[in-house]
Amino acid sequence: MRFQPNGGPAAVRHSTITHRLTAEMMVLRIENKADFEEMRQAFEDEYRPVGPTEEFYLDIMLAAGWRMRRARKIEAGLYALRLQALEEQSLTGFSDTTRRDQLIHHDATGTVAELLRYQAKLKRDFNRSRGRLLELQAEWAQSQSNLTNQSQSQNRTLKSAAPRPARDKRKQ
Repeated sequence: MRFQPNGGPAAVRHSTITHRLTAEMMVLRIENKADFEEMRQAFEDEYRPVGPTEEFYLDIMLAAGWRMRRARKIEAGLYALRLQALEEQSLTGFSDTTRRDQLIHHDATGTVAELLRYQAKLKRDFNRSRGRLLELQAEWAQSQSNLTNQSQSQNRTLKSAAPRPARDKRKQ
């Protein structure tokens, strides 16, 4: 069992106040808070953070994951808006879909390129935090293994140093 700060397992989990504050900071009015909380719960279930440092890295992962999700929706929205604008400019519509796609992409390229750079940064943030969280958890597991081995070794040493019962020479 992992070390639990004062207050036991209940103290480890985020309080509902922290959930609300984080959701209020991360979720836009047009987004679904339930989706955010579902993502948070999935991350907590998968990584089971213990203590404030592990929770810190989990929060970075959650923020980056949520923002990457948002960025993907924005990217799709940018293309949809550009398509709508092009269709409004042309009464006949587009019979040549390749030309239409080129025009959509050409106009949105600068904004999409910025968005892709932003997504790459978020992915790096996510991966760094995940890596550090897993390192912390591995360090903890290793320290527990060392403690267990050390305890077993001390028990063996104590047993070998203890006087052995005298053998009954008559049985030999």
